[in-house]
Amino acid sequence: MSRHETMTVTLPGDLLDLIRAKVASGDYADESQLVSESLRLLASNEDALEVWLRDEVAPTYDRAMAEPGSLLDLDTVFDGIREVLRSGKASAGE
Repeated sequence: MSRHETMTVTLPGDLLDLIRAKVASGDYADESQLVSESLRLLASNEDALEVWLRDEVAPTYDRAMAEPGSLLDLDTVFDGIREVLRSGKASAGE
């Protein structure tokens, strides 16, 4: 069984209003449930960010540093983005 303790925190009014609105809407049984779920979500997001940085960003950076000639310059990248946006707008208008 998990241990429960009481903690007092100070929050700005906009966050208090959000908490009260979520509880009043019935999305959460009480403030404690909302805060607990919010902190679990925060921890999960931080874990996912760590995995993404380790498994995708770092290896991509390492490859780029090992083969700098394979990198595209910014003008080429932005030209490609503009082309995708133009073709998307053209197909959306058709």
